[in-house]
Amino acid sequence: KEVSHKEPKQVKQDVKIPPKATDNPAFETYTEDIWGEENRACESQNQDDEANVAQIRTEIESLFALLPFDIDKFDVRLEPDKTLFVYIDGRDCALLIGEKGYRYKALSYLLFNWVNSKYGYSLRLEIAEFLKNQEEMIDVYLKDIVQLIKLNGRAQTKTFDGILVYIALNKLREMFPNKYVSVRQNEADEKYIIINDFRR
Repeated sequence: KEVSHKEPKQVKQDVKIPPKATDNPAFETYTEDIWGEENRACESQNQDDEANVAQIRTEIESLFALLPFDIDKFDVRLEPDKTLFVYIDGRDCALLIGEKGYRYKALSYLLFNWVNSKYGYSLRLEIAEFLKNQEEMIDVYLKDIVQLIKLNGRAQTKTFDGILVYIALNKLREMFPNKYVSVRQNEADEKYIIINDFRR
């Protein structure tokens, strides 16, 4: 007998293609939940910041209502980098700033410690245009200092009065993050800044 060789019957199988993640309703719901939570958190943070700024402004105005200064303009806003900008102006701004900016420095210190410890913000205090003018003056002076640092790798500033030493210090540290920048004091209690390489 001849044995017939028949081709085995091919069974057609349905290959199931797994659905894409984006086709999965559960995934879409999960993704929407994540984005929704982030958006709600962001909105909540913005609302908190707005409430904080309004509260800070109210308290600053209440503070100055108790002080013997004719100050009638207040502007408080939060910058994108979480720095609280406080602008104060009025007829007695010069008295509020004080000789060589000593009162300005004291007020800035007090406000910073308050808003930083309670709200976590940094602070930039401007009274009239005092800070702006001081910064512009320091910018002009530091041009020669910057050239000396680039040429010799180190430099020393002149002595500064009041708030100027701290403005210069912050600017130099921003410009030379890889340098040792520090405040020193001479025998006459005058402050100056040295810029040098870090010791290894």
